[in-house]
Amino acid sequence: MTKSKSKFVTSHYEKRFERAIELRNSGDIDNALVILNELIRDDPEYHYSYIIIGDIYWDMKEIDKAINAFKKATILSPSSEKCSLCLFHVLWENEREEEALEEMKRFLKDYKSDEYNIILKEIVEKLNGKKEVADTKC
Repeated sequence: MTKSKSKFVTSHYEKRFERAIELRNSGDIDNALVILNELIRDDPEYHYSYIIIGDIYWDMKEIDKAINAFKKATILSPSSEKCSLCLFHVLWENEREEEALEEMKRFLKDYKSDEYNIILKEIVEKLNGKKEVADTKC
């Protein structure tokens, strides 16, 4: 939403977004997607809509659509840890580890993340076959 939008418009937008979340949570995916796509039409830079769309597609096992939505969210909000982590996890869990690690690297180049530090520890533990790993700072 641009800064010049009125509080009424912003409030109405937020209510529609919340309604889309409610619909998604109740299993009404089709109507949730309709609202989310309308929100994107109205404000193509609202990255939260892309996160929820990505999450919906991920649940539906439409992985390429999920990845595209999370990538769009990450492009719109490159400093968002949530966007980055969503993209990382969908890639990692679908055996696209190299792409996942590239996203992690992209994010950690400019931003800090406790969550990524935990993930890195888990990866190192798995690679080394050890239970504990010294603190890793990126």
